Amino acid sequence: MNEKLGAANEEVQSSNKELPGINEEMDTAGEELQSANEDVTMLNEELKNRNLELVQINDDLVNIQNSVGIPMIILTNDLKIRRMTPAAAKFLNISPTDLGRPIGDISLFVDSPDLKELAAEVIQSATPIEREVRARSGRRWSLMIMPYKTSESRIDGAVLTCEDITDIKLNLEASNLFLKTANIMAQTLDLDKVLISLLKVINNLIPGSRAIVNLIDSEKGEMNAIAGVGSPVFLHKKLKLKHIMPAHGNMIYEKKIVLVDYESVDVTAKVKKFLRESNSRVVLYVPMVAHNKVIGVVAVDVPGERSEYSKREIELLTGIASQAAVAIENAGLYGSSKHIASVLQEALLSKPKDLPGVEFDYVYQSATEAARVGGDFYDVFEIDKNHIGIIIGDVAGKGVEAASFAARANFTVRAYAYEYDRPDLVLKKTNEVLTRTEDNTSFVTLFFGVIDIDSGALTYCNGGHPPALIASKTGEIKQLLTGSPIVGAFSDVEFKGGEDKLKKGDLLVLYTDGTIEAQRDDELFGLQRLIDIFKAPKSPKDMTRHIFSSITEFTGGELADDVAILALTLKD
Repeated sequence: MNEKLGAANEEVQSSNKELPGINEEMDTAGEELQSANEDVTMLNEELKNRNLELVQINDDLVNIQNSVGIPMIILTNDLKIRRMTPAAAKFLNISPTDLGRPIGDISLFVDSPDLKELAAEVIQSATPIEREVRARSGRRWSLMIMPYKTSESRIDGAVLTCEDITDIKLNLEASNLFLKTANIMAQTLDLDKVLISLLKVINNLIPGSRAIVNLIDSEKGEMNAIAGVGSPVFLHKKLKLKHIMPAHGNMIYEKKIVLVDYESVDVTAKVKKFLRESNSRVVLYVPMVAHNKVIGVVAVDVPGERSEYSKREIELLTGIASQAAVAIENAGLYGSSKHIASVLQEALLSKPKDLPGVEFDYVYQSATEAARVGGDFYDVFEIDKNHIGIIIGDVAGKGVEAASFAARANFTVRAYAYEYDRPDLVLKKTNEVLTRTEDNTSFVTLFFGVIDIDSGALTYCNGGHPPALIASKTGEIKQLLTGSPIVGAFSDVEFKGGEDKLKKGDLLVLYTDGTIEAQRDDELFGLQRLIDIFKAPKSPKDMTRHIFSSITEFTGGELADDVAILALTLKD
């Protein structure tokens, strides 16, 4: 027993000896734990600060995203919506609930059926794609799809952005269309043609629209539809002004633009029936004003639609209505002077069917075909039994004034041709007469030649006109290059005469500058193309027709200036 107690005692003593070491180890472990706790506390503090920074960054990103006015969608590599701007939700028909949905499953307001394929192509090729697309509302957008890259330049999806370019396109198209319409108005007095051109401008500016020009007859108390684009239902319809509602009255008497919503106003049963048949709901009425008086109205609507019009569209429509008023007024002024101008023009263009010793033919086409009153003229006349006079000229200007000046120039040349046997003296005297006229504000380019039908001798004077051409039987083309100043612009100028010879079978061709300056886009018909047409002479009639048909084919029938061609040859 004592031995067992002694052994136990020794073990206790041995344990007591180990306790200080264990205590030291525990103290060391406690110190290490305390240090670890401090590290964890510090790490927690750093994580807390980092979280605050991340929250701030996220808030900044959200604020930036919300402040971006451009519709923008960020897609994942599998074409699902990752993020969007509020503008995207507003303009593209998507919402925050669409996050995570495939872009191909969403019907966007922008009509781009291949959007999914385009986005996939951008992700695969890492190359941006830009397309012009049209929204269902009719507005136009520039759609840009760009690759979405991480900071390591890894492709991680695509970014879609849209920009409304409707106004830009509208302004550009309006400018182009107005220029085209202004050109038409400058070339013709055909009221129907001008009004239809103006209404087509509206039809282009507002897709799906129809536009009607209505003239107001105050004496009869009527409004008459005289031209329209988009629907024939309105044409030649007459409406009594007394049946027109007060809003229309404001337009007529106060010269104000009026937008009428026919679904919210009271109208007569007759008007209701007409509106039902025409499918009109909301109509914009723009007055046409001339001399501070409303002479008519342009009515615009989109059938079946409750259309709204932007400020820019209304400004453009107002401009179109003003042009329509000018066209109508010009047509009225033209009508009062048409007979006088036509008589003058016919006097200048009607020539004898036959003259001794020569065969000749001529073609005239006015760029203003409806008016047929231009500044080009020509003449072939017998001076005596051996000599034929030939004239071609081009007066600066159009209309009655130009025709009057052309007649004065032509008859003055004729008068002096019987007195003087030198064309240069004839033009000198003609110039003196025209420049002495007090009200003269014009001038003329003028070629006058005299042909001896026995010898073929040709004497001429060219007052600023394009050179006459002689085509020989051998195919040689000669230009008559002796020139002098224009006629009727300056007094005390010298005129120089030229000489040549017209052989049997040769063809003399005279023309106005509308022939060689006929235009296709930016390209002119040109003198060389004219020369190439008749390398070998034809009959005068065949030649004038051939030249004119070549010009018509070259220009597509759109002449910018009058064309006059005169060809002559000596008879065998």
